[in-house]
Amino acid sequence: LGKESAASKNVTYTNEALGFRIDAPAFGEVAGQQTLVAMSGPPSEGFAPNLNVVLQPKQTISEYLETTLKEMERVAPDLKILSETTTKVDGHDAIL
Repeated sequence: LGKESAASKNVTYTNEALGFRIDAPAFGEVAGQQTLVAMSGPPSEGFAPNLNVVLQPKQTISEYLETTLKEMERVAPDLKILSETTTKVDGHDAIL
């Protein structure tokens, strides 16, 4: 989850285990805003894969995750988070 909009170049995220790569374009800087990227997966026949790109007021990655989880729990009360890993993607904080 997440990459600030101040980047001036494309950012690539590769997940060898799941066999995919995303090349995110560079987004221009917007004062007080950040660009966040959220991905989800796997179910299959019932569909699930998803990719969201959002421009919103700046928050820390932890604040964004907390806000997002509250909203997800509101619309999907039986939601279960199966895993969560804090890492860096191209030098930016990310939660996968």
